[in-house]
Amino acid sequence: MTIATASTAATEVWEAIRVVRSGTTPAPLGWEDEEARLRERWRPYLNTLRSWASCRDDLADDYVEAPSEEAIDGALLVGRWMRDRGSEAPLRIVPTVNGGVAFEHRAGPQLRRTEIGPDGAAEFIVFFDAHLIERGAMDLAAIEAELRVMP
Repeated sequence: MTIATASTAATEVWEAIRVVRSGTTPAPLGWEDEEARLRERWRPYLNTLRSWASCRDDLADDYVEAPSEEAIDGALLVGRWMRDRGSEAPLRIVPTVNGGVAFEHRAGPQLRRTEIGPDGAAEFIVFFDAHLIERGAMDLAAIEAELRVMP
């Protein structure tokens, strides 16, 4: 694959981890089943975040701060948004060393990391063959608004 620009590569990564939804045309046969399976694959990750919210202090150790309430709330919001937009479940979800939360998705040599910091600010980072190709902030207010209008 030839990478024209960083944003082209980032778009390809995003598309690779998404299930393409039909717009105004009727969904293909079995779509509801696939959507249910997708939602089910996200369930353990979202449940993990919910459990972290109730036992935050158990996650801290000598070198890692427990995820902050803001980070967990932001991660739940981003996780629900990604699930509802058709993103595949992440490879893993982990606390970051500074009190945040990170999701990781992989598609071949491409890695997309979504990180929610301890202050609740979110960003995405895209790597191709371990080289950073794109990084950007995510607008959690816009994500929350989009979730409110999604069916």
